[in-house]
Order: sequence, then C-alpha cells, then structure tokens
Amino acid sequence: MKHMKKIASFVLAAIMVLAMVVPTFAANLTINDTRANRTYEAYQIVTGDISGTEASGFTLTNLKWGTGVSAVDGTSVTSGALLTEAQINALPASNASRADIKAYVDKLTLTNVKAASSAKTGAGATGYEFTGLAAGWYLVKETTVTSGTDDFTTAFLMEVVGDATADIKGSKTTVEKKVDDVNDSTGTAELLKDSADHDIGDDITFTLTAKLGDDLTDYSTYKLVFTDNLSKGLTYKELVSVSVMHGATTTTKNNSIVTVEDGAWDGTSTAYTDGSVKKFTITNVLDSAVGAVAGDSIIIKYKATLNSDAVMGSEGNPNKVYLEYSNNPASGGLGKTGEDTNKVFTYKAVFDKVTTENEVTKHLTGAEFTLFKVKSTITDAEVAALSGSSTVDGTTVLKQYSAVKSAGKFDGEASEVASSVFTFNHIDDGTYVLVETSTPTGYNTAANKKFVVTATHSEESATPELLTLTGNRTSGIVDAAATTATDSSTNSNTANIVNNKGTELPTTGGIGTTIFYVLGSILVLGAVILLVTRRRMSR
Repeated sequence: MKHMKKIASFVLAAIMVLAMVVPTFAANLTINDTRANRTYEAYQIVTGDISGTEASGFTLTNLKWGTGVSAVDGTSVTSGALLTEAQINALPASNASRADIKAYVDKLTLTNVKAASSAKTGAGATGYEFTGLAAGWYLVKETTVTSGTDDFTTAFLMEVVGDATADIKGSKTTVEKKVDDVNDSTGTAELLKDSADHDIGDDITFTLTAKLGDDLTDYSTYKLVFTDNLSKGLTYKELVSVSVMHGATTTTKNNSIVTVEDGAWDGTSTAYTDGSVKKFTITNVLDSAVGAVAGDSIIIKYKATLNSDAVMGSEGNPNKVYLEYSNNPASGGLGKTGEDTNKVFTYKAVFDKVTTENEVTKHLTGAEFTLFKVKSTITDAEVAALSGSSTVDGTTVLKQYSAVKSAGKFDGEASEVASSVFTFNHIDDGTYVLVETSTPTGYNTAANKKFVVTATHSEESATPELLTLTGNRTSGIVDAAATTATDSSTNSNTANIVNNKGTELPTTGGIGTTIFYVLGSILVLGAVILLVTRRRMSR
C-alpha cells in the first residue's frame, strides 16, 4: 500500500511538472529567393507563449515585446514585457495589407539584428535560411541592394511558430525604347519597333516605357529617371506626351510631370560621339498627378529629327536609353537598368549623267535634276507631267530633294567630267520620280523616271540590323534603275540617265512623217509640170 502511494505521488508530481512546461521551438525560416549573393536580416518584434498542438496549429499568447525592438513611436519598450491592450490593438492584423504593415514598422526602433545563417545548398535548392529562431513575429529585410544596381529589395512581417517559408515581394522595374516607322508613299505605319527608316527632316517619334515592379508597397515615393542618348544624326526636338497604362487602359497626363534637361551618359556602353543626352525625370509616379500603381507602365513619347549628319547604310543611327528607378525604400536609392537600343536607317540614290556616242558611254555635264517623293498611287500621266516648276502639294507630291553634284569618270575616259554625278542623300523607302530640269545643249531631255526604294530591317531585336535594300546595304546606295526590291550588292550601285545628241524624231502622227509626204508631193507635181511644158514646146 505504501508503494502504491509513492507511485501515485510520483505520477502526480510528474503531471504537475509537465503542465508547467511551455512547448519551445527552434524554428527555421526559409526565404524563397533565386537571386544569388543576397543578404537578409530578421528582427523579433513580438514573442509570447506557445499554445495549441502541432495537429491544430500553434499560436502565440501572452504577447511580449521581442528582442528586435527597443522603442515604438519613440517610446522605449522592454524586451519580455507584456504588451498592453492598446499595444496589442495597434499590431497589424494577420491579413493586413503591406501598406498597413509598413506604416506600423515605420514606427519601430529596431535592434538586435539576426542575420540569415546561410544560403541553402544542394541540388535544386534555392533561397536563404534563418535557423534556430524562437517563436514570434519577425520583420525580415533584405539589405543587399545598393544604389546603381538593377535590383530591388524585399521586406515582410510574419509569424514564426514553427518551420516556415516566405516568398520575396517585388520585382524589378524595366525599360524599353521603340521607334515609329512610316512609309510616306503608301501611308503605312509600323509603330513601336526596334528599327525604322526615315529621310532628312523627318520628325521621328520615339517611345520610352518603364514597366513598374509588381510590389511598391514599401515606397512612399517612387522616382524614375530616363537617360536617353541620340547619335549625332538625330536631333532632339520636343516632348510629345506622357501617359500611364493600367492594364489595357492608357491615360494621358500633363507633360508638366516630366522634367526634361540635358544630362550626362553613365550607361554600361560608351556615349555616342557628338551625340546628345536628355534626361526625363518623374519625381514621384505614386503622386496623385501621375497616379501610377504597381505593375503600371509609364510611357514617354518624344520627337527627334533626322539631320544631315545621319549615317547612310547598314551602320544606321543608333539611339539608346537606360532607366534609374527607386529600388530601396529605406535609403531612397536608385537602381539602374540595362540599356535598350534601336536604330534609324537612311539611304541615298546616285545617278550618272551620260551620253552614248559610237557605242561608247561617257559622262556628260550641263544637266540638272530634281527628285520628288510621291504617293505610290501616282499615275503615268502625273509622272510625265512633273517638271522643275512642280511643287509639293502633299497629295501627290510629298517631298522635293536637291542633289549633291560631283565629278564622274568611267574607265577609258580621259578625265573626270565635272557635275555629272547627282547624289540624293538621306532618303527612305517610298516611291520617287526623277525629273531632269536642265538639259545639256544639243541633247534630248531624258524622260521622267519613276522608281521605288524598298528595305527591310529588324523590327524586334536587341541588335537591330538593315536586312535588305534595293542596291547596296552597306553603303546605303539605292539602285535607282530598279523598280522592284532586290537583295544583291552586285547590282549596279547607280543608274545611268542617258541623253542622246540631235533632234529626236517625233512620234507616229507627228509632223515628222507629214513633212516628207509634202515634200514628195511637191517634187512629183514639179515633174508633171515640167513634162507637160516640154510636150507643148515640141509642138
């Protein structure tokens, strides 16, 4: 009986001891992040007593201040001290928005940081791990990102009452640059491409688009700075518009939200020699004047003009942009994207003024030419009617070009012939008519010549190229004798415009045949009169 009492006393004591034991955890927290070389830190904001079971789930009770916070709203708190009812009510709810969580965390003075112990390793493993965490609510922050890097930070508040995982919040903001291409002759427009071709004086529309990251909750301000570099063949003209695209809806904003100023290029590649740099700055896209939210696109359109310094041929006229964007809400730092490039191509047409004598072709001086860009629907009669006095009407005749004259020489010619080669620089694809406006003395005027310039170039490419051109892509010379596209640099790079000596015979039905009939009739009539007169005299 005595033995039974001892056993009962022992069991009762054991039960009482076990009842006093609070379950403890040494939890592991894994951050799912595939990015390499990150640094994470955690602060225990709240701790408490564990209640519940593994099957039903554990929760924290008797909430106390954790080891990672020393003050709230500037008022000191003591680690391990119970939270007051007001302090408990001020905590964010478990389903609170990140904005509410951020607003709360901003009130805290943090201390006693715990760094992530290591990056996870092993086949297929990704992420970063905290080991041996006591139960509690933790603020987890990434501290890797510095200004100038193309990256973003992540931070979150979560309850840890056992092994847990967390996905990173946020994504990088990106930038792209596009250019519009328009064929004046056909009216066909190819918008938002990576390449285009244009002629001199064209106002070219460029589009810069920043795609915002998918989580901006930690930011009260979010800054964008587009740095744009044009090569010397392109002259910046004006800001056209700024807009915000939310889903499929685009809303135009007041241009005053963008500051445009000259700047310096600080991209990974070298700035273009003798080019220009513009900075387009929006101080805060979250401001009501802009009204952007995470995931939106900020779109800036501006115009530049193709000038006489533009490079002709496959080298093209490149232009590029990079974007600086807010990427660290704690420091206000700016990240920097990579560069996005496109190209504008332009070409030239070359004509040799020649004559052919005794089956020998040689250069001829004394001519003048004018080149007209026309609608592709121009009729043969309208082509024939063009002359030196024709003007640009915007309906049939779209543009007019003057030639650069130089000396020409064929093999076998004794010397160069001045002003016998006519070059029309900086033209693009379209329909053209060449008109001889002054003809060398003693030669016939060449008929008006219609020809078509055709080209193809990379429309969607990180490294756009000129793919095909009527004539020679490398030099940008158009074989103006062709009326259809060719892709052969072996074709003639120029077109010969031939003048023949002497008076040209009129066409059938003209006075040329009539004069011979009249002269013949006179001679026959004279012979008859002479015959009749002689017979009378012989009588």
